[in-house]
Amino acid sequence: MPFHKLAQHSIMLPLRLPAGLLPVQPVCLLLALHTLGLGRGIAAVLRHPHILKVGIGIAHDMMDLLRSHEADCRVPGMLDLSWLATQCGVIKDASPQDAARQQQMQAAGIKTFQQPLQWGLAGLLQRTSQFSLLKNKRITMSNWSKIPLSEQQLQYAACDAYADAAFWRSYTPAVDRQQQWQQLLQRGTTAAQLQYDNMIANALDKAVAEDGSDFDRAVPGTPVADAGADAAAAGLLWP
Repeated sequence: MPFHKLAQHSIMLPLRLPAGLLPVQPVCLLLALHTLGLGRGIAAVLRHPHILKVGIGIAHDMMDLLRSHEADCRVPGMLDLSWLATQCGVIKDASPQDAARQQQMQAAGIKTFQQPLQWGLAGLLQRTSQFSLLKNKRITMSNWSKIPLSEQQLQYAACDAYADAAFWRSYTPAVDRQQQWQQLLQRGTTAAQLQYDNMIANALDKAVAEDGSDFDRAVPGTPVADAGADAAAAGLLWP
């Protein structure tokens, strides 16, 4: 299930409906979370270990989403498309923006796992296909909390979500590679979960260091103790 977060107000989920229900597939579902809230249905999808949540920077998006709704929800089954692209040899170098961000984090003393070679969705598409994804700041920085959204906002959100889904489908394996694919998915989801836990731990440390606030009440999940050492030994960190 490709996952695309639009600020903290809404998410876009490409939805494949049963054959014959609608003449055109896929269908993108735009959920206005600032009105609906997470709800039991969405929370159940996020918590389900066999529903794969994929996207660029999925761990960051998921943490921001749950924090903005003060939800305490463990999210298994995340997979970062940048990680997948690195594993498949699509990208071998970090983007200039990501390299600069990593240097800033290291200079600030922020604890991190080794990060994936991160490119945005538009950059990945340019490297792997003939398609381009236009990023108009007038739209991306617009008000996503208003109802109804403009036609331009809807088109942008649908294109972004569809591009995530298309990139994911391009790596769906043939039947004879299914076992290797499952092993790759397990490594990827474990890596994303470790990154997610590490970000939570960093946020908690920062909150306590600054003012001793009860930040943990607004942070989903509980970090796994010594997860970094265990993951390094297992070879499950970002490549």
